[in-house]
Amino acid sequence: MKFDKIMIVVDENPCSGRAAQQGYELAADLGAQVVLIDIIDEALAIGDVDAGIFPDEAMRQKKVKAEKMLCQLQDEHAGKIRSEIMTRTGEMKTVIPQLIAETGAKIIVIGAHRHTWLNRLIEGNPEENILVISTVPVLVIPKQ
Repeated sequence: MKFDKIMIVVDENPCSGRAAQQGYELAADLGAQVVLIDIIDEALAIGDVDAGIFPDEAMRQKKVKAEKMLCQLQDEHAGKIRSEIMTRTGEMKTVIPQLIAETGAKIIVIGAHRHTWLNRLIEGNPEENILVISTVPVLVIPKQ
């Protein structure tokens, strides 16, 4: 299998910067293209009605923040590598397979998350979710 397109999945977690760096380095070594993606879980965009921020506005703010982060990571790491950025909304279990098919990604790079047992119970673990649903190899970058 030729790894000519790499999907790097990032989020607001600090380990995403390391995953982006390693993913772009892998792309440079392999002569691959990169798709840098943030998947926004709609369930987390609840807003704050008391502050006048309704769910639609909270989602818009999350998308703006995600796009800014993606542009920053791309600027820091892409160099001469062909790269595009994407944001998607939804649950990872449905979005990841769609993105694999849509982008033609041959491998996924994601940073390891360190969660407390309570976070794992409530939110699950992103890299474990991707490992279970992915139809392509997944490279998990450990947190230093």
